[in-house]
Amino acid sequence: GGIEAAARAARYAAFSVALAEGEALLTAQHLDDQSETFLLALKRGSGPAGLSAMAARATLDDHLLLRPLLGCSRQALESYAQRHGLTWIDDDSNQDTRFDRNFLRLQVLPQLNQRWPHFASAVARSASLCAEQEQLLDELLAEPLQSLLAADRSLAIDGLTACSPVRRFALLRRWIALFDVSMPAREQLQRLWAEVALSREDAEPQLQLGAYQIRRFRGRLHLLPPLAALRDVHLPWQ
Repeated sequence: GGIEAAARAARYAAFSVALAEGEALLTAQHLDDQSETFLLALKRGSGPAGLSAMAARATLDDHLLLRPLLGCSRQALESYAQRHGLTWIDDDSNQDTRFDRNFLRLQVLPQLNQRWPHFASAVARSASLCAEQEQLLDELLAEPLQSLLAADRSLAIDGLTACSPVRRFALLRRWIALFDVSMPAREQLQRLWAEVALSREDAEPQLQLGAYQIRRFRGRLHLLPPLAALRDVHLPWQ
């Protein structure tokens, strides 16, 4: 949700600022957190990228982000803490089931885990398989994507026209992933192709992605930062 996503972004931004050069961030997300993340992505209708949930190894700006406890359940971690006399803080806001993640944690997952004791492990396995498929697609599409890119990271429309719809949208997603912008939903990608890429030559089509815009200019798609206009874009002479 909006509040949850904003809070998460603020936390990671604070962590990033606090890290010195060469330092890594280790977080304590665990197996049950992975189930919550997977189910939230499923609820949104995400594809393999979203269903990959949280990676054990990722990046946060210029820092390494590690999640070494993703294979451990909450119960196992609490038992360990109790045996060794460790203390922890429970955030009262985690009891508010108006938030989707709390609703899953408190009302949905306990029933699923009671019915199927290995449910969390099965979800983690599915997330891992989705991540593998996404990595394979990244590898297979890296060279085709590079062939469509210009020095300014604009994307050739002609090259996309020759692709199947499945391949075209996979390439568009990977192009957008090059920028610091939220990934659009499938419907937005379809609009991007139909209303921007394929619009009339004399039109000035654009698609808004948060504060960013995608525009077509001289047969190419340009993803522009806030307040940028085509007159501000430096295009190489052919």
